[in-house]
Amino acid sequence: NGELIGLRKDGWKLLLNPGKKNKKREPMLFQLMDDISESNDLSSTQPERVKAMTSRMRELDNEITASQRPAWTTDKPHPWPKEID
Repeated sequence: NGELIGLRKDGWKLLLNPGKKNKKREPMLFQLMDDISESNDLSSTQPERVKAMTSRMRELDNEITASQRPAWTTDKPHPWPKEID
């Protein structure tokens, strides 16, 4: 699947892989209307919201992955621009 790490919905923001701020790499949840600086992680007090948003993020990730075109490749050499007539 893809690499989605965050989702915003209805004033909430969920991060699944927040990086250096969170060494355990656990979900982090923020209520952006009251905490624009994202300093108060509410994931432990809102487990159902985390679960629902994580589920939605996986759905979106699967949709994006299913819609991706495969990379175009060929075994034929490509000429440099000066070789094109």
